[in-house]
Parts: sequence; structure tokens; C-alpha cells
Amino acid sequence: MTTALHVCPRRDVVLNAQAPLQGWHASFRFEVSGLEFLDDGVRHVPMRRPLSP
Repeated sequence: MTTALHVCPRRDVVLNAQAPLQGWHASFRFEVSGLEFLDDGVRHVPMRRPLSP
């Protein structure tokens, strides 16, 4: 994750995190950006990491 975020430091980054891993993504400054949904029976939550300063 650190390498991926280093490649695009001046962009918003969006992803659909598996709900149980939401806290792990939050440790990289990702924030929930929508409602939880099911994808192939697995709970997911959309998340966004705002533009890096």
C-alpha cells in the first residue's frame, strides 16, 4: 500500500475495501465515502484517500 500511495501522491485514491479490512485502510488515511454493499457475497465499503498535502 505504501508503494502504491507513493506513486500517486497528488491524487485522490479510491477503492472498495472489504468491510472487515476497513480499519486497516483507515490507517492509511482512507475514509468511508459511501454505503456498504455486497460483491459476490462479501461486504465491501467504498473508501477514498484525499489528495496528499
